[in-house]
Order: sequence, then structure tokens, then C-alpha cells
Amino acid sequence: MICNEGYTIERYIHGWDDEYNDIQPWHQKDLVPAFGAQPGRYKTYQVRTRGEIEALFADLEFSSAPCFQVRSFSA
Repeated sequence: MICNEGYTIERYIHGWDDEYNDIQPWHQKDLVPAFGAQPGRYKTYQVRTRGEIEALFADLEFSSAPCFQVRSFSA
């Protein structure tokens, strides 16, 4: 999941700073249990930089996906 804090296409069409294109930040990691995932049966990760995402993709446990995983990226 990627958080871009708004509707980018609408910003280009109607104005970059128009507030109606802003989206309240989500806590994407909280979506998994909200849909009924049981504790210990999933993992969530949040990355903010290119280095963090590269390190996560290089992590053997993450790459093996031993359980349901969600990764969110916010700049």
C-alpha cells in the first residue's frame, strides 16, 4: 500500500493545493485485524525510505512470507 496523501490526478486537473484532494492519513497496518486476522497469524511493516524498502525486500523472513503480510509505504 502506498500513501500519497491525496488524489494526485485531481491535483493536476483542479489545483495542487485544493484541500478537497487531501486524504486523512490511514493506519494501513490496522486494516488487517479490522478484517478479522488473528494475532500471530500476520505481520505488518511500514517503510518510509528507499533504503528501508530495499532492506525489507532483502530480508529472508519477509521474502519467505511465512504468514499474511502487509507493507505500507508513506513518504
